[in-house]
Amino acid sequence: MNPRGYWGTAVMLAAMTALPFGLLMWVVLGGPLVVHVVSGLAFGLLFGGVMGFLFKSAELRLPVTRPEHAMDDLQMILAGLGYFPKSDLGGVVQFAPSFQAGLMAGRITVRRGDAAFDLVGPSMYLGKLAKRWPAPAG
Repeated sequence: MNPRGYWGTAVMLAAMTALPFGLLMWVVLGGPLVVHVVSGLAFGLLFGGVMGFLFKSAELRLPVTRPEHAMDDLQMILAGLGYFPKSDLGGVVQFAPSFQAGLMAGRITVRRGDAAFDLVGPSMYLGKLAKRWPAPAG
């Protein structure tokens, strides 16, 4: 469960958007292909740079205060964010984003432990999850 950092996410998004955007501009506007490929690269770098902050992966450790209800609490919070269980492999559960969460939001992987859950997923959604997670009593 290694998170993908900013640069990995930014480069992936730039590579996925640069050429399709350039080709689309060429088809729609016409003109020299080279100009539109260069504009596509510029768009891809800008898009990847901005969206990299939102979709980079991060790690989060959530303390479990009520072990008998912790997984239900987690599923309810993630459902509110647009994530639903995809696979359950013993102590590791993957949650997949719905259309509501975003097409490129990425999965959230949860490793269940006795005292805490270890999560890896998009930093934007992990931040929202941490705010909604019940605070430990005390």
